Amino acid sequence: MFKASNPNFETDELAITVFSFNRGQFLENCLKSLEKCASGFPVTVIDDQSDDPYTVAVLEKYGRKLNVVTAGEAEISEHKTGGLSNNMRFAFQDAQDSGKRFVLFLQDDMQLVRPILARDITAAAAFFEANPNAAELHTCFMK
Repeated sequence: MFKASNPNFETDELAITVFSFNRGQFLENCLKSLEKCASGFPVTVIDDQSDDPYTVAVLEKYGRKLNVVTAGEAEISEHKTGGLSNNMRFAFQDAQDSGKRFVLFLQDDMQLVRPILARDITAAAAFFEANPNAAELHTCFMK
């Protein structure tokens, strides 16, 4: 978990999962954006066994601040990791097991451009309450 910058902000409802494979510069940028915009939220990187030295170095550097799971070496319940679909199931199960209400999925080439605010969590909760059959809320924006 990154260090919380706002101790009054409740971070218990959201987990953040980043999916990674051999794109260290992108991953590093993504993780820097999370440090800046999502401090206090638990972050897990699920890496699909990257072997490129830059990616490995980024994972080692940030591994002290967040949870790094290497695909193929971890198992939660019956959900194994490896490949995006399995990794997404793993992340859902991990969030559920941790008591999280929401999970934000990011690819390693994505970034946050503004802080996650309490009103964002409230808006997500309202969306799912109004749309009980919805499984996903798209978090991207367009110009």
